Amino acid sequence: MARRTRVSNDRTWRCLGYQITTKKKNCSETTVFVDRKLWKANPVLEEQIERIESLTSGRTAIDLGCGSGRDVIFLANRGWKVIACDQNKTALERVAAFAQRWHCPVTHSFDEFVQAPESSRIVLPLVINFKKQSIHDILPNLELDLVIMSRYLHRPLYPVITNLVSRRKGLVFINQFTVGASHPTNPDLLLEAGELEAVFGSNTGFDVVMDRVQPIEDGRPLE
Repeated sequence: MARRTRVSNDRTWRCLGYQITTKKKNCSETTVFVDRKLWKANPVLEEQIERIESLTSGRTAIDLGCGSGRDVIFLANRGWKVIACDQNKTALERVAAFAQRWHCPVTHSFDEFVQAPESSRIVLPLVINFKKQSIHDILPNLELDLVIMSRYLHRPLYPVITNLVSRRKGLVFINQFTVGASHPTNPDLLLEAGELEAVFGSNTGFDVVMDRVQPIEDGRPLE
């Protein structure tokens, strides 16, 4: 049975990229780029992905405020179609290059994204200013199985998120620092106690699969 839910992060990420080694032979050095994953997605996403996939009917997702795209590529590598959404054009250019490096097709056409078959691993980079633009105006009738908002918070997106997953009974994956964290310093970017429960709790049509607050390595609480 598919449920709408949220999960949280409890560790920091490793650097993305390739391992670089130097080999010496006959007094000469050769730099070798080893095709080995040196980066991690959201640790709880990696931990819970099989559970998430068991609760979703499809494999279509959006990452709101995707940043460097670790979660995007992690999902794409597992066969998901993913919209990488951010207001920073440069960040999305990096996401596109990151996707191609990991052999995930990249498209800039929403129609091509929608028409791509399940398990196509396709990534759609989308530049959007959440404060000025509506996702539904840009992507009308969008229906998703998973919405991610990780270490990013823009409360006007709450009803948008609900609409994105409501028809497919999809999942919501949100994590952000809570009140009491030293950073971000803007209190509007910190989650209040019980905030997510009020918005995405059982009284609003969601089944909460996971809800926990844990400090990361520097002590800041992350829900």
